[in-house]
Amino acid sequence: MTLKDEILADINNVFLSEDDFGGKHIVNHKEIICMFDDDKLTERQGSNELAVSDSSALLFANSSDLPTRMPNGSRIEIDGKIYVIDDWKENLGMSEIVLHHGESRGG
Repeated sequence: MTLKDEILADINNVFLSEDDFGGKHIVNHKEIICMFDDDKLTERQGSNELAVSDSSALLFANSSDLPTRMPNGSRIEIDGKIYVIDDWKENLGMSEIVLHHGESRGG
């Protein structure tokens, strides 16, 4: 097993495991296991990242479970609520998506 294989297995079997950190959510009409991380969002906001300063949620998910990476400003539906993507990063099979509610800031 390669290091990449081990990392991908850890994403699914530990980090996004329902027994550990993950939970079932509906993303664009597809049920996936992912997690919201308020602490990491607060950390990113404290670093003065302009793109995330007014964001309201940070979602981690296996990149293969999500739609194709969407640009900032795109809308995505999670658990029946519309969010706008502020930032979307992918690293070693894990997506980190920073979001805010509604169609516009403050909306």
